[in-house]
Amino acid sequence: MLELGRMKLARSRKTALVDLLGHLGLALALTARETLSDEARLFLDRLTPVFVLGRYGNALDNYEESRVAHPSIPTTDEVINLLGGAERMSRIQRDRTADERYPAAMRRLRRLIVGLDDKPFDEQLTQFLQRVTLSRWDGEEPAHERVNLLTLHATKGLEFSRVYVVGCEDSQLPGGSPTQGPRAHEVEEGRRLLYVGMTRTIDRLVLTYCANRGGKPAGGHRFLDEMGLVPESPESNE
Repeated sequence: MLELGRMKLARSRKTALVDLLGHLGLALALTARETLSDEARLFLDRLTPVFVLGRYGNALDNYEESRVAHPSIPTTDEVINLLGGAERMSRIQRDRTADERYPAAMRRLRRLIVGLDDKPFDEQLTQFLQRVTLSRWDGEEPAHERVNLLTLHATKGLEFSRVYVVGCEDSQLPGGSPTQGPRAHEVEEGRRLLYVGMTRTIDRLVLTYCANRGGKPAGGHRFLDEMGLVPESPESNE
C-alpha cells in the first residue's frame, strides 16, 4: 500500500496543474535558447505553442496584464512571433473536424455505420452495436512487413491495406457440405464472419471462390450472390 501511495503521488506531480504549462512555455520562449536544456528546447518546440497560443489558455492574457507594471518586457505580439507568429496561432485556434483530429477512428466509424442511414433509429443503434462487437480487437498483433494468415475470427479489430478472403464458397462459408446444407444459425454466423473479414480492408479487398475443392463441387457462393457479385473465371483474366 505504501508503494502504491508513492506511485500515486509521483503520477499526480506529473499530471497536476496542466493549466500552468502555458505559463512555463511562455517563460521558455522568453529565455535565451542557448541556455535551455535539450528537454526544455523539445518542450518549447513541440508543446509550448499549443498551451500558449491555444484558444483556451490564459498565459498571454496574464502576460499582457503584467506589462502594465513592467512595460520594458517584450510585447505580446513579440511573444507570439517567438512562438511562430499570428498565422500559426490562427491554425492552432481554428476549429478542426473530427476527421482531422481522429482520422483513424473516424475511418473505422464510417465503415461501421455504412448502410444504416435509411433504417429506423432503434434498428440503426442495434446494428451499429452488433458491428462494434464484431470489430473489437481480440489480441492478435499483425506483422506489417509480411503477409498475415489469419482466421476471420482473429481479424476482429485489425486493419490491413489489402485483404484476401480465401474460400467464399458454401462448403467453407457458412459450412455444412455439398450434400447437406448448413443450418440457419450457421448461415447467419458465416455471414457475420465474412462481414468481419471484409471490413478489415483499407485499400483493396479480394474475395476468392473455388468451384471444385478436393475433386468435389464446392457447393455454390450464396454470400457473393447476396452482394450482387459475379465471380470471374480464370479464363476471363487471360
